[in-house]
Amino acid sequence: AVHAMCKVIAAMSVGLVTLAIIAPKSKKGDGRWLPCPETNPSKRKWELFSLHYGIFWISIFAVIIGGELYAWFDRIHYMVVCVGLAAPLLLQPFIFPSITGEAHVPWHGRYSVKANLWIGIFSFIGNYWYTHYFYNVLEAHYTMPSWDLNGVPIPMF
Repeated sequence: AVHAMCKVIAAMSVGLVTLAIIAPKSKKGDGRWLPCPETNPSKRKWELFSLHYGIFWISIFAVIIGGELYAWFDRIHYMVVCVGLAAPLLLQPFIFPSITGEAHVPWHGRYSVKANLWIGIFSFIGNYWYTHYFYNVLEAHYTMPSWDLNGVPIPMF
């Protein structure tokens, strides 16, 4: 099962890279994936921080899945892992604002705070209503042990 999942992920990655290579280049804009470092330095720094941190947490989940650690996880383990991995992104704007170059900006004006707020709202709506509805239509359910909110495990939020 793990080998099949690795093959699927590898195929998806090859497909995305292939599409990115053959996709026609836009005439508008400069084709950047990240904000311009001259006009939006703090936004760019937060996006880079998030991308680098994403590699870290994906690696943690790869170890959990590859090592089949999930097999003995209970609801507390899932909560500790997921909240523990989310904490650096949520706390960064308040504890280490210099990572994104926003130490001089009031907390409510920081891009990192606004991005976290938007991601929080979007994931709550998506998980609370849409995932619940999707699973009801499919008559499916989560099998991981967890506390839930509207039938969706809280660590999934």
